[in-house]
Amino acid sequence: MEYFFNNIYTDYGSTGLSNALTALRLHIGYYEGIQKVNMKSMRNIYDKYFALPLDTPDEHEQNDIIKEFKRQNKTKQDIINDLKNQKTTDPEEVNINSKSFKRDNRTIAQLKILRDFKCQICSTTIKKKDETFYIEAAHIEPKHRKGRETPDNILLLCPNHHKEFDYGDRNILLHDKEKVHFTLNGLEHKISLKID
Repeated sequence: MEYFFNNIYTDYGSTGLSNALTALRLHIGYYEGIQKVNMKSMRNIYDKYFALPLDTPDEHEQNDIIKEFKRQNKTKQDIINDLKNQKTTDPEEVNINSKSFKRDNRTIAQLKILRDFKCQICSTTIKKKDETFYIEAAHIEPKHRKGRETPDNILLLCPNHHKEFDYGDRNILLHDKEKVHFTLNGLEHKISLKID
């Protein structure tokens, strides 16, 4: 079972592992319920893999892009040039039960590097166990309103500020290619969106 879960995680990432963990949890519950046994070894495997940090497919793709940039020794200036030459296109539509939009993970990965993986509101940096950093990308103009994934529409925020930005009392006072000025739950924020 250990071998099985390890290969699922390696081959299918977080999504595959999450599905396998759900199946194992149901399996444990079923057998413990009908046979009145304790499946301690299966529970230990479940607990071990459940505790792994599960990146979303987007985060996984962004991390791969970041690793590739590091392997290629891309400088921040290289990334700035790439972003400045980026062609503006509509987000690719992906339909699964309801409409959603695919992320431009390359642009988000580049912004994470340029902005040093820091929250643009509080400057928090979250270091993960594997020595990489975690930060979230928030859309100023939401994706469901066709908000683009361009440097002038993406803020990098810690998880707390991302949720506050999405669900809090937010009022955008000014938003252009170089800056965004807004109030969020009564506090005023002026954030630069420049990439150079």
